[in-house]
Amino acid sequence: MLCNAVGVSISGGNTKFIARICSPFSVRGNLIILQPKNRPFKFFNMWCTHPTFRDTVSESWQIPIQGNSIFILTQKLKRLKGVLKEWNKDIFCNIKVKVEEETKKLEQMQDQFEKGNVTEEFTMHMVDQENQVELLLQQEQMFWKQKSRTKWDNVIFMLWQIETEVRI
Repeated sequence: MLCNAVGVSISGGNTKFIARICSPFSVRGNLIILQPKNRPFKFFNMWCTHPTFRDTVSESWQIPIQGNSIFILTQKLKRLKGVLKEWNKDIFCNIKVKVEEETKKLEQMQDQFEKGNVTEEFTMHMVDQENQVELLLQQEQMFWKQKSRTKWDNVIFMLWQIETEVRI
């Protein structure tokens, strides 16, 4: 067994039997993958750089809700959270892959440009593609910058917590 009794008692775990190699016995290992029940909603700054962001927020916010003002506010925020999660999946699903795809398109266009025989329309399209790649690179940079700060803040908090416990 690959974990102790405490590990077995944690909900959300499962057991995996590892195939026999040179032994008549099968090894059983418990895999514990904990999913937080209430993951906090994270607002990513890169969202603000997308042209449809304001319209998405505005459309969600304009739908009327009946009730007192605090109820209206909480319900609109709850609805906006769901809308932004879906919008994020649609727009920024895997930004690294999108950057690679758009960069590859740009490189192909630049190769064609170097060979000659290009029109003014093609040149304008290539400039638009360069701008698109630049925007995606900025968004990716913003994403990783914000993500790294979140992780670093968590590390600082955990170190502070350990230091506080040691003092007590």
